[in-house]
Amino acid sequence: MKISINLFLLVILVLQISVNLIMELLFGNVSEFFKIYISQIIPLFIPSVLYCLHKKEEGFSCIKRQGRVTLVGVIFVILLSVCINIGINTFNQVIYSPILSIFVKNTTNSLLPQTNFDIILNILFICITPAIFEEILFRGIVLTEYEKIYGTKRAIFVCGAVFALLHGEVTALIPQFIVGVFISFIVIRLDSIYYGILAHLVHNISTLVLHLLWNAFPSGLVFMTKYWIITFIGIVIVIYVIFALLNKIVKQKSLIKEDKDKKLLYKENKYFKIMLAIFIIMTIIRIILSFL
Repeated sequence: MKISINLFLLVILVLQISVNLIMELLFGNVSEFFKIYISQIIPLFIPSVLYCLHKKEEGFSCIKRQGRVTLVGVIFVILLSVCINIGINTFNQVIYSPILSIFVKNTTNSLLPQTNFDIILNILFICITPAIFEEILFRGIVLTEYEKIYGTKRAIFVCGAVFALLHGEVTALIPQFIVGVFISFIVIRLDSIYYGILAHLVHNISTLVLHLLWNAFPSGLVFMTKYWIITFIGIVIVIYVIFALLNKIVKQKSLIKEDKDKKLLYKENKYFKIMLAIFIIMTIIRIILSFL
């Protein structure tokens, strides 16, 4: 029996909400790292494994793609991920967060490491674990299924939207969407889930490094904020050069699939709208609670 991918995601969303609620009610005083680990294992990793096992003919090969990992590809993904991340963080600091702070009080817990052991915990639970577990779900399963439903081009953006929605943070909605679209593009372009995991890992680690640097050298953040246009222009130029080199050096296969099943599209859109409605309701509740 074929499982509806958006119904599957709807179940994951309900699991996420339930697990987070239980964690807050029963384990409110435990480590934030433990909460993050549980929120990755139960709602994301276990359902992903069960989904792959359900596809008996394909098994875990359903999340793999045909592309090989090469040194050139790894270098490009690392450079591109760092540049994209600096751009996103600049946009977040200069534009997105200031505007959003007018309407939403940021209640996100800061896990900025204070000791070397904290750095290790951050790398393990905030950088490595999500990079693996989330990529198996979002780019391994969801993106692959979305290509069959929406076609490749549209699937990249819909997958980015779902990636942002299931993170459940309105304060990071647009940045997460950009990250989701970027990683989806990388996986499609280089035809390998492993590049997606690498891009996600580099994004997480570079975010941690940036926040540590800004905390240690506040003048750097002041410069980026004051002269943000220079930062953006520099990043755009670097990204353009990397993409140009990527197109010349990495051979592109014919990966674009645009055939769509209209009946399947209608069915999947129905579940997607339910997910969106739940996210909007949860966001409204969070905004109200943040000001109480």
